Amino acid sequence: MAAPARAPEAAPVRERESELVTLFLATEVCGELEPREVAMRGASPAEAVRAVVRAPSLAHLPLAPPDVRVEESSARVDLALLPRAAEGAGSSRHSLRALSTCEQHALLDAISLTLRANVRWGIRQVLFTERGNLLAI
Repeated sequence: MAAPARAPEAAPVRERESELVTLFLATEVCGELEPREVAMRGASPAEAVRAVVRAPSLAHLPLAPPDVRVEESSARVDLALLPRAAEGAGSSRHSLRALSTCEQHALLDAISLTLRANVRWGIRQVLFTERGNLLAI
């Protein structure tokens, strides 16, 4: 008598493999952004922006997690500073406009260059909002 046929084993489900993403990160010199190739799982515009925001050069900024939305060739990045315990609730320091020129460059230009440099995402324009309001700096 023949042995019962065995069902073929299913191939293991593989997690998404890492992809190389170009991140632009600020150096210690104001005004300098350095491209770095970084392997990321599930590489997406939102993950890339989160990686830029978590960079050591921006660690001193109390940033809320950014919201990134991509439609066609445009990305909208919504950013916000979280209040610090030592500052009052009405402090103007909570605005991205209150950041120094170097901080603005390290944050906004790094995000914009990162999103546009990774051509597979097709992003040609990056708009910034602060808590939903268009940011004009």
